[in-house]
Amino acid sequence: MGGASCKRSPEPIDHGFNQPVNPDLYAYAYFKPGTYWVYQDSVSGILDSVYITFANKGTYTNGDKEVAKGLYRGTFSWFTCDAISSYDHYRYRNWMDQSYEVNGSAPTVYRERYIMPGSGNINGETIHISIVAIGEQLTSYPGYIYFESFYNILNINSNIFQNIQKWLNNKSMIDDKQNTKYFISKNIGIIRREQLDSNRTWNLIRYHIIQ
Repeated sequence: MGGASCKRSPEPIDHGFNQPVNPDLYAYAYFKPGTYWVYQDSVSGILDSVYITFANKGTYTNGDKEVAKGLYRGTFSWFTCDAISSYDHYRYRNWMDQSYEVNGSAPTVYRERYIMPGSGNINGETIHISIVAIGEQLTSYPGYIYFESFYNILNINSNIFQNIQKWLNNKSMIDDKQNTKYFISKNIGIIRREQLDSNRTWNLIRYHIIQ
């Protein structure tokens, strides 16, 4: 007569999300007050001073109560930082919320433009950077975002920058639907913006960074 068999109970499965943030998201896109960039327009020579007015970051945890409301379970990191342009007077925001990665989406920082007194009248949003392979194309209304290339070193107006991502924003909503190329340097931010439809290029000529 055979003895009773004993089955091991399955290990509990954690359906939550608790992963470290890719540090490049902060290095390329998160800056604190005291940070500023001065750009010069290649066409007119006009200067644009862009300065950080607000920054914050942290984590939050969603449990049963939040899941019941349709939110994801887990612990998520987030950040946001705002800057004002002296040229067009818009407010620009870089932001990241790690909950967007739950379903396998790439780690991504978004960039938004908000109407302010003295600015134009069109808000907008685009993808600022994303941790994807060179050549990968991402969807963003009304066009697409394309990670075009990466430079170890780039010289712009005698300034040497390192670890630069080059992105093509097709019909960029924060560039009045122009096709625009962004050159973004690690620990510096945007160093060059080429607005292709108007043949206008904004180059970084001075800056002070606090991260």
